[in-house]
Amino acid sequence: MGRRILIAGCGYVGGALAARLLEQGDEVFGLKRSPEGLDARIHPIAADVTDPATLGALPRVDALVYAVSAGGRHEGAYRGAYLEGVRNVLSALERGPGLPSRTVFVSSTAVYAQDDDSWVDESSEVSGARPTSRLLLEAEDEARQAKGAVVLRLSGLYGPGRHHLIRTVDEGQIATSDPYTNRIHRDDAAQAIALLLDQGRAGPLFIGTDDTPARLSEVRAYIAELLVRERGAPLEAKAAEPLSAAGRSGSKRLSNARLRALGFRPAYPSYREGYPEIVRGYVSRGPST
Repeated sequence: MGRRILIAGCGYVGGALAARLLEQGDEVFGLKRSPEGLDARIHPIAADVTDPATLGALPRVDALVYAVSAGGRHEGAYRGAYLEGVRNVLSALERGPGLPSRTVFVSSTAVYAQDDDSWVDESSEVSGARPTSRLLLEAEDEARQAKGAVVLRLSGLYGPGRHHLIRTVDEGQIATSDPYTNRIHRDDAAQAIALLLDQGRAGPLFIGTDDTPARLSEVRAYIAELLVRERGAPLEAKAAEPLSAAGRSGSKRLSNARLRALGFRPAYPSYREGYPEIVRGYVSRGPST
């Protein structure tokens, strides 16, 4: 008999996770502000994690996945989505049907500020120098108060419909630095969460990333190659513009060794496996996000 699983933030990653869980026979409850468009097999819950008044009718579940994303990169958005949000959801469950036996909190590797190309794992130093990073760390601590809590720090998320980096290459923007970058495909992020749900004593913290950290210039060159291949023509010459460094969080190489030890095997072990399909979608349908 399948488990009852609540996904708070049943969006880009949460939706992919829900599809995976449904296929293996679990019952899924998807919480988001506007649940229209969710898979018909998901029990929709229209609620706002920042508003406790909307969280009064949460179901009894065996596990909670907190996969909410902030609506912006500013401090207020992070405080609401992560720190206050997870606190509100856990409080609503505790007051109502009871806390589940398993909680997976999806965080970010932005809490690592290393800028020296070094390898980083779960034992590496974190930094709360940025307000957003500090709030992520506080939210992780809040989540750890739940039963069977696990924190999964995801690296740069990419996948179908995520065209920002492709667009910067297509528009001729020039990177002003060349850091090591780390990424994980949406479907592999869903695999990682599902794996942690299946592990009774998995451990408290994991990094979710693919097998291959890569220089930004290397990834951009490959995307340019894919664009030329898909269109059958060279990239159009455009006036070059510098690529904004906003949001950049150092230069480091993230290790997924701890997650791989649990059985994680990314379907997209590097950007080379992941980007062809995404570039194909960008070329055929045009930019979307």
